[in-house]
Amino acid sequence: MTHPIKCNDLSHCKSPPSAWLLLAPAAVILIIFRIHAFDLPLETDECNYAYTAARLLQGDRLYVDVWDHQPPGVFVLFAAVISVFGSSDAVLRWTAIVFSLASLTIIHHIVRRHFSPVAAVVAAIIFAVVSSDPGTAGEGCNREIYMNFCALAALALMTAQPHRRSRILLAGACLALGSTLKTVVAAQWLLLTIWLAAHRYATTRRVRPALQAVLDMAVAPAAIWAALLIYFTATERAQLFIDAVFTYNIGYGGLDRSLLGRLTGFLNPVSHVFQSAAPLWYAAAVALPALCIMNRRKLTTAHGAVIAYAAGSFIALCLPGRYYPHYYYLLIPPNVLLCTALIASLMQRIRSTGAKRVTLTAALAWTATLLVFQLTHYLLVQPDRITAPHPIYRYRQAWSRAQGERIAQLTDPEDTIFVWGLDAGFYYYAHRRCASRYTMVGGLADDARGASDRRRILLDELAAAKPRLVLIVQPEFPELKAFLNSRYVLAGPSPLDRHDFRPEKIIMVALMDPNRPVKPIDWEWSMRK
Repeated sequence: MTHPIKCNDLSHCKSPPSAWLLLAPAAVILIIFRIHAFDLPLETDECNYAYTAARLLQGDRLYVDVWDHQPPGVFVLFAAVISVFGSSDAVLRWTAIVFSLASLTIIHHIVRRHFSPVAAVVAAIIFAVVSSDPGTAGEGCNREIYMNFCALAALALMTAQPHRRSRILLAGACLALGSTLKTVVAAQWLLLTIWLAAHRYATTRRVRPALQAVLDMAVAPAAIWAALLIYFTATERAQLFIDAVFTYNIGYGGLDRSLLGRLTGFLNPVSHVFQSAAPLWYAAAVALPALCIMNRRKLTTAHGAVIAYAAGSFIALCLPGRYYPHYYYLLIPPNVLLCTALIASLMQRIRSTGAKRVTLTAALAWTATLLVFQLTHYLLVQPDRITAPHPIYRYRQAWSRAQGERIAQLTDPEDTIFVWGLDAGFYYYAHRRCASRYTMVGGLADDARGASDRRRILLDELAAAKPRLVLIVQPEFPELKAFLNSRYVLAGPSPLDRHDFRPEKIIMVALMDPNRPVKPIDWEWSMRK
């Protein structure tokens, strides 16, 4: 049974072709902003995805030959891109641009279809401006960019024809694919599914259609995750897959923290997240409760869907219990939708022409203010200083690239190396193989679930691979320290790299195999050079 839906609700109305021409200026703005960061090295997570993807293309097996605690989606995506276009910073940044443009198009479509053409133009411009927001590491090409695309596609499908089963199945598939990038997408799936069930019940006054909607949303996630489990079982990696993606991540999030504690932690990020897009964050904080109040009787419409998407994204951000900048990028599209939905709601409620003009002028002034913030904190900043305000990033990307290039000059292509730290950029920029499956050593930290087993595996792999260089970036666990002391020596007379601002702090020690020494160099690197 189908139900007629008004055009200002969950509309079947189609936009005229000319409406899409208004996307062109926004697309140009987005590209200009994102190209500004093209010369930046990749961030360490991005390097790890690219390096791991390249290893998979060489025939290595995920979780056995190369390990990470993420589900396989991001590595498959990067491997697909690299197999066609090659592995380079520019290729990966263009990939981020393509997905960002797709997200821009979907945002424009959602707002135009369900709110207003004027709000759609504002939404497109806003997203184009904040797509590269440096506060949330938007200038890079991390997973959140691709997760946002999946969630927005699902939202568009669900709100276009919520009674059409094929659309709902596709929406579930989009979220399922997003969950293979990062499992926290489950929170977005849950909130959007609740909204869909509520919408079905509100329009039919029957429980069965609501339950059918839940089942339809669950089909693709169940099928995709069952297929992953079957695949890893068939390749004798089921336990390794479960250990990495579920066991480790449960511990990573911290079971001792309550859900309320996780949600309130949102306000205490590890870096300056809110500063560069402050007008958007403040406006979204106002828009969310305002939309709930203004549309309290229409929460089963598109307004409610946007609110559910924002709530799900907020929970997804907080679930890990860690508050790194790129996590917050999950809220950039919902914030844009909330703000422009509020603008459209105000314009529809206001009867006076003069008041409408004032509202529109205020919206444009707010958009201009946001543009000024992004210009000040990003576009008018020298590319090599964009990450400088981040206490955890600073110039670490440039440092990883510089040290990686040094390693490439000192070693041979067949040599292996090992980095005890969270700097996969060494492998990526050196084009050298990691001597262990553990390219990022977070899974071997003292508080990591299963760390003792992984540490044992690490020592066995290092003994077998005999890396020519070992770079120590963080304190070793006792067994690793003893292992290195018995087999490695300092790499030359100047093996230390010190903190640029605190020279008394050593940030890296270079060790070498005495049977295969490398040319002695000064390992010190400074951003001031």
